[in-house]
Amino acid sequence: MNQSRKKLIERYDLDFLREEYCRRFGRTTADFEEAARALRTFFTLVSSSTKPLAITSEKVDDLWHMFILFTPQYREFCDKFFGRYIDHQPNTDRTPVPASALLNLYQALDEQFGEVDDFWLRDLPISVQASLLRNEVPDVTALKWSGWTGV
Repeated sequence: MNQSRKKLIERYDLDFLREEYCRRFGRTTADFEEAARALRTFFTLVSSSTKPLAITSEKVDDLWHMFILFTPQYREFCDKFFGRYIDHQPNTDRTPVPASALLNLYQALDEQFGEVDDFWLRDLPISVQASLLRNEVPDVTALKWSGWTGV
């Protein structure tokens, strides 16, 4: 991955979303800061991957939704960093995000950052965490997630 692009994504100012995110979702400023950091990390991974990637944190998913609602800013962000619009895909029976997206996320975090921050695991059931630690696609029948389906 281009290191300068990675740094630019990591520094991208999402503060224009803070007030509406906190109001609409009943979140705190600390929640916003944590979600913004994680969403930037996710977009960093998207910029260097062609594989589907999952978002399992409701806080981060809510922030991604909020960003998309600010359509001109989201479109400009996507054009600038990816050269195309990055689709958000809820995982449903009719619009599936493959279960492999969870393992892809875990492996990409480990590859790009040398570790997987607890943030990405804490909302997952222990059985799913164990599968990821074994580098296996987890059983996700009862898990809610969304993500990006890859290129």
